[in-house]
Amino acid sequence: MTHDLEKEYASALRDGRTEEATEVARKIHGDREVETSDTDGKYEDLKGVGDELADEIRQVYGDYSNFVEEADVESLSDISGIGETRAESLLEQVE
Repeated sequence: MTHDLEKEYASALRDGRTEEATEVARKIHGDREVETSDTDGKYEDLKGVGDELADEIRQVYGDYSNFVEEADVESLSDISGIGETRAESLLEQVE
């Protein structure tokens, strides 16, 4: 059950549904206080994205929810270190 809740939590965060993510986090961790953020660490959670590349992406898109909504292969490929193949992979991870 926890694994399903973790997937639900990740999906809610990825889609920018932070209130829903907070509720799911409470189910996972009980009623203790939990915090969620739609910006911190999200880029670094993407496969193939380290701290430096995350900073580059953050400079272009700002917070993670903007990235999820606005990113496309062309604009991602304009970022140093991201080619078409990597751009496609990143987009697949946020679908």
